[in-house]
Amino acid sequence: MPDTAQSSALPAFCAAVVNRHSSAWPPAENQLAQEFLAHFGIARLGFYDGLVRWCGEVGVDVSTMELPRDLRGANFWHETNMSIVMPVNGGCFISREHTLLHELRELLEWEFEHLGHSLGHVDTRESRSEQFAACVRMAMVVESSKDLFKMASDVRDPFGRVCAYGLVGAVTAVLVLGCAGVRQLEIHFDAQHRKRPT
Repeated sequence: MPDTAQSSALPAFCAAVVNRHSSAWPPAENQLAQEFLAHFGIARLGFYDGLVRWCGEVGVDVSTMELPRDLRGANFWHETNMSIVMPVNGGCFISREHTLLHELRELLEWEFEHLGHSLGHVDTRESRSEQFAACVRMAMVVESSKDLFKMASDVRDPFGRVCAYGLVGAVTAVLVLGCAGVRQLEIHFDAQHRKRPT
């Protein structure tokens, strides 16, 4: 079990971002998301369990507990200790990666403030965190689709190749739109789940 309080991975990342962008502060959320993925890689960030393990390795303790229905997650930052609390089982399965990235982005915000470089007004923190989480997930979908497009290019039959490209393109577009509209999907999913007889 990693000692999460001792990791300097996230503070080091934030310091590097400040060094690169201090003359034109703050960076846009999509730019921050791209730098986040470039710095840490995407191999283990696409799925909830891998993301939870990665958080532990970079110094963020992720735990679960029963949360109020209107609270998707929470985060705490105290000195060198960073933690995220998620609902039991991670919450809604269609948005739990997004929620965890949202909470992680809020921890990054605390770290940037600690470095004297606020990312914006506190009133817009939630929307910035939502945008960051969506940008990270969309970038991961696009990156993952490259392998599928490569497989489509290997189809020998010209008509089959066109169909394969079309299928991969359609799936990628649906997934990207899903990342952008995950909160609306979550609301719809929850509404449908509550309508089911028990």
